[in-house]
Amino acid sequence: MSGESLHCAMRKYGNHLFNIKQIDECNTQELEDKTNYWIGRYNSEYNNNLPIVEKKDIKSPFVIKKDNEVVESYEPKKPKYLPTFTDETRGNGKHSGIRIQGLNIETGELKVWDNARMAAEELAGNPNRNANILLSARRGYVSYGYRWKLLEHKSKKKAVKGINKITWEEIFFESRADVIRRMGNGTHGSTLTKALKSNGRYTWRGYMWFYV
Repeated sequence: MSGESLHCAMRKYGNHLFNIKQIDECNTQELEDKTNYWIGRYNSEYNNNLPIVEKKDIKSPFVIKKDNEVVESYEPKKPKYLPTFTDETRGNGKHSGIRIQGLNIETGELKVWDNARMAAEELAGNPNRNANILLSARRGYVSYGYRWKLLEHKSKKKAVKGINKITWEEIFFESRADVIRRMGNGTHGSTLTKALKSNGRYTWRGYMWFYV
């Protein structure tokens, strides 16, 4: 008869109180990290027979122990840092800009720019001052001698659809955030993002996900 803590609990309290439920999806490389994460999150007492990952100090390697014996040790992964943006490395914003129109309040001349950064660079000498122009356009203010008007309104939302990996039934949502609200059950949706980027290779909540 099995002495595993889970089996002992099932015999004591009854099998009807236990069930199997999928709470996440991952590939083989992520399996160990995901397992440790969910065990730690729920403080699961029934997984106490699994290897424990310990770390003595920030410079020491990780040590995996089982039954108080060292099973394996390895160096921790180096953290990834986001790059620091400068005027040289920052994008110019042309790929996502909104066309904007300016009315010169002195001459009455109308002029159109492809985006607010281009207008700010021409009028203020600094493309990073485009926030003043965008705010003026939305609030009706005057800045840099012009009254501003947005000529188009772009939505950041991208429609999303899910395809059931078994039945191939399709479901549609207004955006990724809409999917998280309806199906996320409190998760932040990182696995959904991965599924969206995988072109059907990975699934989330039993569905393959695509931008429409």
